[in-house]
Amino acid sequence: MSFSTKLTDLLKTDLRFVDDEGELVLAAVQDAAWKTDRALVKLLLSDPDIKEVFFEEIEGHWIFEVNKFIDYTAQKNFLDNSYTRFRNRIGLTIGDKYLRKRGDVALVWPYKDT
Repeated sequence: MSFSTKLTDLLKTDLRFVDDEGELVLAAVQDAAWKTDRALVKLLLSDPDIKEVFFEEIEGHWIFEVNKFIDYTAQKNFLDNSYTRFRNRIGLTIGDKYLRKRGDVALVWPYKDT
């Protein structure tokens, strides 16, 4: 099981982070992280692998690294159903090919220089 899958499954155990279809609501998770929600922190601390990644121990105290958690969950490949699974490209296409990749594009002006 991948780390992302493990984290997703753990987060889905908290009903605040799940929609009606059983999918993870990433915005709710990130909002709770920004607010340093006690229940979220406790949930993340319950798994040793996740605890090792998102927490730092300082003199016997575990510090939640919020920015690291937010950055990880904001990655393109964290959730399969999010918009970030698509390429980060903007452009005009015909079919599945970008116009730049096609060789049959011409720019035509209404007047020619003589």
